[in-house]
Parts: sequence; C-alpha cells; structure tokens
Amino acid sequence: MGGANHGSMGVTFSSRSSVYVLPKDNGSERLLSIPTVLGRVIQQALRQVLSPRFDPAWSEHSVGCRPNRSAQDALRQVQG
Repeated sequence: MGGANHGSMGVTFSSRSSVYVLPKDNGSERLLSIPTVLGRVIQQALRQVLSPRFDPAWSEHSVGCRPNRSAQDALRQVQG
C-alpha cells in the first residue's frame, strides 16, 4: 500500500486514488483518477490558503480553475 509522509505535519495517509480507464472514440484510452476523500480535503485546504495570496497577482484575463470564472467567460473575452 502506498503512503505519503507529510513531514512536520505528522500526517501519513494512503495516497492511492481510484483510477479508471475510459475508452476514447479513436481507440485510445484516457485515465481518470479520482482522489481519496482525505486527498480532496487537503486539496481544498491548500486552495483556501493559497488562492487569496496568489489570485491578485494573476492576470484578469486568466479564467482557468478560478472562483467565479468559467470557460464561457474565456469565450466572451476571445469573441470581444
């Protein structure tokens, strides 16, 4: 079983995600990895800490994976 030790945090947990193989129309395959609940909680905690610090430094035109911004916003920017 794989594990990760997070040093000074003193936390050790299994880092295995559920992985699924999805067939594509062209015959190739795509891997879909779903994080564990603990992994997802850690991702969210990091996002809440880091996002307020770095978000102001990003371009106002950057929309990928940012709160209250979407692919539709990117399309509107491109279309003028």
